[in-house]
Amino acid sequence: MKTYKNKTNLIILLIVSFASAEFSDTLSYYQKFDIALNSLMDKRFKLSQSQFSDIIKSKESYEPTSLIMLAKSLYAQKKYDEAEKIIKSELPNLNNSDYMIYAQILLSDIYLSKENFTSAFRNYLFIRPEIKDSINLSELDDRLIQCISNGLKENQLENILMEEKNS
Repeated sequence: MKTYKNKTNLIILLIVSFASAEFSDTLSYYQKFDIALNSLMDKRFKLSQSQFSDIIKSKESYEPTSLIMLAKSLYAQKKYDEAEKIIKSELPNLNNSDYMIYAQILLSDIYLSKENFTSAFRNYLFIRPEIKDSINLSELDDRLIQCISNGLKENQLENILMEEKNS
């Protein structure tokens, strides 16, 4: 009886898999993005990495958000070098866009995770004037304090502070 039930479950699983594969080809960019974002939010980082990669590789045009979210998926898996490479390659394309702030924050978070506190601090300071939301600003200030408390290179810190216009 168990063997019959297992075979039935396998057949149902195969049918559902084929049906979802066929269905995924008909999804719009935004539907695919939403599915990948849900995977990321559910902490299914490898799955979200795969889904965002598929979006980027598809023949459809994609928005820079997909690359940023791919980098976030990699960052969550502690693949810092890969995430950093993606963000750095995309930054020139993001000039004067709303995505620039999010990409810079992610890059700074990568620096912070790699214990490059001075670079993280410099980037957080660079981004800070652009942030208008008080919650995000508070979170950024917490990251700045984390950089300071973990130690910064004094000579680089002096250069950063000399360039800073906001006392």
